Amino acid sequence: MTKLPQILILILISVTLFNCEQKTELTDLEFEQKVFYELFPELSDKMYNDIRLIPTPPPPPPNYLTEKGFDAKSDYNKALESWEKSDDYKNRLNEWQKRRDSIINDTTEIYIAFPDSINQFEREDMYELINHFNDQKLVVDSKDFE
Repeated sequence: MTKLPQILILILISVTLFNCEQKTELTDLEFEQKVFYELFPELSDKMYNDIRLIPTPPPPPPNYLTEKGFDAKSDYNKALESWEKSDDYKNRLNEWQKRRDSIINDTTEIYIAFPDSINQFEREDMYELINHFNDQKLVVDSKDFE
């Protein structure tokens, strides 16, 4: 019976030791990459605005209203108000809404591409970039670093 507490203590200690994880600290470069990969997609999603999804169609040019029989030359706003009550406007609005709905329901992915080289930069920025990546033992591959 005296062996049972010893065995339980041994099992408890071994389970505790096997469950401990060794924490590793990220290097500065790994931290930068992790932040970039986590935040960049969210930022680009928030910054991207599909201009095709504006709530109403843009107003037509004055010559279109003139062709449809509205007096857009003397008072464009009055001609626009009259046109918005017409069947032509309702048909265009229905077409616009159908097109907008098809864009919303479209499952095509949109990719944003960035060049992998820096084209224009200040001399101080160039030296800072080279020094930063030299500390990380990486090669800076960019244009115009002569």
